[in-house]
Amino acid sequence: MLRKGEQARDMEGPDQVRALLAPWCDPSDIRVERTAVYRFHARDARRFSKGRCFLVGDAAHITPPFAGQGLVSGLRDVANLAWKLAGVVQGRMREGVLDSYDQERRPHARKIINLARFLGMLVMPRNRVVAAVVHGAIRAVRLLPAGRAAFDDLKIKPPQVFDQGLFWRDRGKRRLLAGSMLPQARVRVGDSPGATLSDDVGRTSTPLMGAGSIATAAAARSSPSSR
Repeated sequence: MLRKGEQARDMEGPDQVRALLAPWCDPSDIRVERTAVYRFHARDARRFSKGRCFLVGDAAHITPPFAGQGLVSGLRDVANLAWKLAGVVQGRMREGVLDSYDQERRPHARKIINLARFLGMLVMPRNRVVAAVVHGAIRAVRLLPAGRAAFDDLKIKPPQVFDQGLFWRDRGKRRLLAGSMLPQARVRVGDSPGATLSDDVGRTSTPLMGAGSIATAAAARSSPSSR
């Protein structure tokens, strides 16, 4: 973070970068390939869709870098929108389905932005007293397994579950909320027992699941015995 009186041109020099990194490593082992001072932003559009116009990725939201979720948020946008657009264009779904994109994605994108701002506040304290208190508290929390998981594995990331949107939900049952991640189970497809549910089966077709069985939508339409 640039402090008052510091200029970007002075901080971007390789020698200055090595001086900043010296407390943490041996500067002689470092080759500085690129330096850049930039201003990051925390923004999101008031709506991600209007009529036939849809915003995804950085056009819809800009996330500070501290949570490492900027690109991932854009991928979530596309994953949410693409199959709905395809369904409407192909005549398999009504146009009202597209309204769920904004309902489902915008609240979660805002939560990710707020998480990134919170983490930025933790890593960029403005004085030594605040730094000692904040970083000391984080060290204490990381002594516990749950605390290490919260920061090291980013378990503090808000889950992508939907309060509003396309899918039916029973608010009295909280086991599997709309939008929850489907477990990456291994399933049998034909003679192959090692297929993964999301990456192999769900990537190219829509799985139909039931107790003790699984079939793709295409297979279910062509073969009554697979239902």
